[in-house]
Amino acid sequence: MFAFHLTQRSSYAVGVRFEPSRIQAVELRSSRGTIDIAHTAEIALPEGAIVNGVITDRNAVTTSLKKAWKKGKFTTRNVIFCVDGSTITSSDLADADQTDARTNGLAIQIASETLIDARLTPLATEAIPVALARTVQPISRDQEAIAVVDIASDVVTVAIVGATGLQFTKSYANQGTDIAVLSLESTFGISFEQARARIREISVGAHLSIEWQQRTLEILHTWNRSVVGLVTDCVEQFSAEMYGSTITAIALTGEGAKVIGIADCFQSSFECAVTILEDYALPRALARTSGDGDEHSRSNLLPASVREAVILLRMKVWIVRAFIALGIVSIVLWLYQQPQLNELNEQVQMLRGGR
Repeated sequence: MFAFHLTQRSSYAVGVRFEPSRIQAVELRSSRGTIDIAHTAEIALPEGAIVNGVITDRNAVTTSLKKAWKKGKFTTRNVIFCVDGSTITSSDLADADQTDARTNGLAIQIASETLIDARLTPLATEAIPVALARTVQPISRDQEAIAVVDIASDVVTVAIVGATGLQFTKSYANQGTDIAVLSLESTFGISFEQARARIREISVGAHLSIEWQQRTLEILHTWNRSVVGLVTDCVEQFSAEMYGSTITAIALTGEGAKVIGIADCFQSSFECAVTILEDYALPRALARTSGDGDEHSRSNLLPASVREAVILLRMKVWIVRAFIALGIVSIVLWLYQQPQLNELNEQVQMLRGGR
């Protein structure tokens, strides 16, 4: 039903996605004409590290980024990233400005600075709907449009993709999996992390008591229906604005796509195929962005202050490398000349002894 349309070139940046609950990173590689995932890393974030898309605990996120690079064994420190939490519509993308609150400019600024704190180089940032548009493509002209639904912890983003790319998008803040987590937390009197673990356990079929299972499933079913309702409203708005155009398939991604019953709920509400994309679909799409004048990120490039910081960071790196190279050359020359100096010293001592 879906196919990735990757550009034929080797990886030059790691795609990084910041979520309130985790950091995802992906590096691609080119091999025999195809581009595959070379390295991945996912690091959990402590509660409150990212709030409403804005990094509030930079030390925690910086530490997590360093752990991600160590775990993933990435070959580059260049980064193209996105941050959850922004509420963007199709009209916003037409005239997006990083200083505009609609594109979450503050979140982008702080995330860029945090990346630099972790000794990484942010090359560009991209709006989540634009990245989602590159995760799937129609395989025939018969498919009018595909709705890609990204269900994150705090934001649900719908990107409707047609043959020409992104046609419509809308995001819903504070509608992600955290709503279900908070409901479980309140119902059972458990901690936020315990509630998150409970959702993961029941979604992978872990054994739960009948009482826990039944009530948990009821809460998750209610949340599933609310997400489907949001997407239904979005699809209806798209159809109205696009003169009756309809979607022919739905793709789910994000941590919410793993929640038990969500795919079945979509399947029963929409008369079309429903597919769950791989967990790293969005950061993988980010890793494919050129970052230098690319049409997808033209209105989503880094703020000028961040670009200046990146230039300074690169200058510092080259200066350090130059000093290291100079030091290595000096040591090599010293080692090369040491035998000659020893021989000359022996000759001087012999001459002095002859006198």
